[in-house]
Amino acid sequence: MDPAALRKFDGLTVNHARRLSGVGAVENLRFLILAGCDLGSLDEVDGLRGLGTLAVSDTVIGSVQSLAHLDVHTVTAERSELLDISPLLQCQGLVEVSLKGTALSDESHRSVIPELIARGCAVYLPSDLERELMTKMRENGIPFSYYQSRKGYRLCRPGLKYTETPEVNHPVISPDELQRMLLSAPESIWHLFSESI
Repeated sequence: MDPAALRKFDGLTVNHARRLSGVGAVENLRFLILAGCDLGSLDEVDGLRGLGTLAVSDTVIGSVQSLAHLDVHTVTAERSELLDISPLLQCQGLVEVSLKGTALSDESHRSVIPELIARGCAVYLPSDLERELMTKMRENGIPFSYYQSRKGYRLCRPGLKYTETPEVNHPVISPDELQRMLLSAPESIWHLFSESI
């Protein structure tokens, strides 16, 4: 596409990507939506100085370090395999962060979240129960997200490693049932996805 034409775009949605090659050519990008992607990092967004909103869902992101150099005001990383959000502390204009269904590391939960809140940033987190169950799943080698929706608590497989469409087929399972499965037969949790199709 002609570079002049790319400058006309201020928003972009990317689905099921394994890399963001070329996204830097969309120089005037104000908002970027990443759905069902599997990305090692967000290095390709580093040059997008006008980016204000990043919305990520059902996605694996290894690092958000590139956001530290940008003046984003809204970051959504829901149902995403993201542990370290400390680079967000360098985003001075940050006003809202949503991390529903994202477990985070203990360090991010204990230190980064309180600092963001103290700065006046609105932060939306998984409940303590959701976070506890996601942590237990990870301890059992199950890299799933757990979140509450209108239809109940659901599991999600972020990224493209276990499914081609991580944004669909999120089985409903109560916290009590998930806890029982984790105690008795954690490997059976994997089978919930084939049952919910």
